[in-house]
Amino acid sequence: MKDKKRDFLPYSLYDYDAYTRHFTKMARRGWLVEGTAPFTWVYRRVEPKERAFAVSYFARASAFDPEPGEEQREFIDFCQRTGWRLAATNAQMQVFYNERPDPIPIETDPALEVETIHRAAKRMYLPLFWLILGIGVLEIMANRHLNPIAFPLTFLADGSGFFSLAANLLVLLYAAVELAAYFLWLCRARRAARETGTLIPSAGHRHFNALMLILTLALLICSLYSSFLYGGRLYGLVVALMLVLMAAAIFISWKVRKLMMRRHASRTATMLATFGTAIVLSVVMVMGTLTVALGYFSDDLLREDPENLPLTFTDLYEGTDYQESIRRDGSPILTCLSVTQFKVPGDSLEYTLYEVKLPFLVDPLRNLVLRDLEEDGTVDGEHYLEADSAPWSADRAFQRDWQGEPLNDWLLLYGGRIVFISVHSDPTPELMTTVAIKLGGKGE
Repeated sequence: MKDKKRDFLPYSLYDYDAYTRHFTKMARRGWLVEGTAPFTWVYRRVEPKERAFAVSYFARASAFDPEPGEEQREFIDFCQRTGWRLAATNAQMQVFYNERPDPIPIETDPALEVETIHRAAKRMYLPLFWLILGIGVLEIMANRHLNPIAFPLTFLADGSGFFSLAANLLVLLYAAVELAAYFLWLCRARRAARETGTLIPSAGHRHFNALMLILTLALLICSLYSSFLYGGRLYGLVVALMLVLMAAAIFISWKVRKLMMRRHASRTATMLATFGTAIVLSVVMVMGTLTVALGYFSDDLLREDPENLPLTFTDLYEGTDYQESIRRDGSPILTCLSVTQFKVPGDSLEYTLYEVKLPFLVDPLRNLVLRDLEEDGTVDGEHYLEADSAPWSADRAFQRDWQGEPLNDWLLLYGGRIVFISVHSDPTPELMTTVAIKLGGKGE
C-alpha cells in the first residue's frame, strides 16, 4: 500500500476556498497534504478523520527559502498556539490544518486578508500571466507563416503549425481569463470587505482551467501526430524529444532546489543553482537533440522515394540525371506536396499539389483561391489570368502573367485538387494530358 500520492489541482492562487475544501476532503479519505512537487501537491497517508484547513498568504515568502523567515516563524508559532499546524507551503501559500472542533479562524480582518493575497499575487502569479500574455501575442504577430490571411492553403496544410497556433491561442485565452477573473474578484472582495466586513471566496473557474489544459495538450499531441503522419517527421521527432528532455530538466532542477534547501543555502544561492541548472540542462539537451536528430536520423526521415510521387521529371522529359527537392505537409483538412526536379542546364519541373481531405470543404477552399483571383487577379502575391482549361482537362485554368508577358506557370483546379505547376518550356498537348492524369486524377 502506497504511503504517498500526488494530485494536480487546476486552482488559481487566490482560490483559497477551493484549496481548503479539497484538502479537507482528502483528509477524510486518509490523505494529508505535506508539500509540493513539479505541477502537483504531495500527500501522505494518515488516519482518516475530520480536519479543518486554512490557506494563508505571506507575500515575502519564496519557494527558494530554506526555512521560514523570522516574521513568518512568529506567525506559524502563533497559529500553533490556537491548534493550527503547518501542513505544507507553496511559495507565498501556507496550508494549515486543525483537528479541534470549531477552531478559531486564522484570519479575522477581511480587508487585511484581501490586501495580503494581492501582495502575494504581485510577487509571481500576476507577472507570470502578464508574461505569458505578452509573449503569446508577440509570437502570433511575428510569425507570418501562421497567418491564415497570408495564404490560407499554406496555413491549413501546415498541420503542426495549425495545431500549435490553436494551442497558443488557448494559452492566451487561459491567461486572459485568469487575469480578468483575478481583478474582478479583487474588486468584489475589496468592496465586500469594506461594506459588509466579510471575505468573499473566488467564484472559481477550475473546470475552465482543467479544460484549457486538456485541450492544449490534445492540440500539441495533434501537432506532433500531424508532423509524423503528413511528412514533417524530423520536426515531430525533434519536438517530441525536446519535450521529454525539458520535462527531465524541470525535474532535475526541482531536485537541485530541494537539495539546496536541505543544506540551508540562502535564497539567492538556491535561485541561482536552480535556474542555472535548468538553463544549462535545457541548452545541452536541445543541442544534443538537434545534433543526434540531424546527424543520425535526418537522412532516413527526410528522404523521399520518387516512385511515391504522382508526377516526376521522367514522366515529362528524357533522362534520369536530375536534382530534386521534395517537401510534404498536411493536416486532416488539407495535404500539400511540393516537388522541384531539374537539370542544370536543361528541363525543369516544379509543382505544388494541394488536396482537400474533407469533401464538404472542397468548394469553400476552392472559393478562397478564386476569391483572390476575382478581386485583383493575384494568388499569394502572383498575378494570374484565366486561360483555356480544356487542354489541361481541368475545371478551371489560370496562367501566371508578368507585366503582360505570359509565363509557363499555371494554376489548375481539379475537383478537390489545387495544382500550381511550372515547366521549362511551353507545355505540349502530351505534357498537359500527363499532368491531367497524374496530378488531376483524370483517367485514374
